[in-house]
Amino acid sequence: MTYAMAQYLNVRQAFHPSFSSDGRRLVFLTNITGDPQLWQIALSDRGVIPWPDQITFEADRVMGVWCSPAPADDHLIFARDMGGNENAQLFLLSAQGVVTSLTAGTKKRCTPLANGRALVSVFSSRPIAAIRLYSISICKHLRVKRN
Repeated sequence: MTYAMAQYLNVRQAFHPSFSSDGRRLVFLTNITGDPQLWQIALSDRGVIPWPDQITFEADRVMGVWCSPAPADDHLIFARDMGGNENAQLFLLSAQGVVTSLTAGTKKRCTPLANGRALVSVFSSRPIAAIRLYSISICKHLRVKRN
């Protein structure tokens, strides 16, 4: 049996998974619709895995996703660049689909490290000596419920 070369070039991927803090939701990137976007699946104990729902419809590719580690917090942070410039910027996505820019205007690459209340980002540009660490308060973007 022979296959056309186009079949091999039309491979789709699912990658960069992130589980919600309660383990009931899996968010991941996939390029099944073209550019990588965020999709999610609600996980259950029944063993049935439904078709995922697309949750971002960005003009540019989404490069990473991180679920909030805080209990009962459905927010996500995702990274995307603009026009393929590879300078990833960070965005906060609420459960209602509201996107808030966290690093708008920077011309540096961002990688988040979140603990549920604060966000520490590594901003870098070339050369490697230009790496800087910044702390971003996400509390100003969220109403954080404290115990």
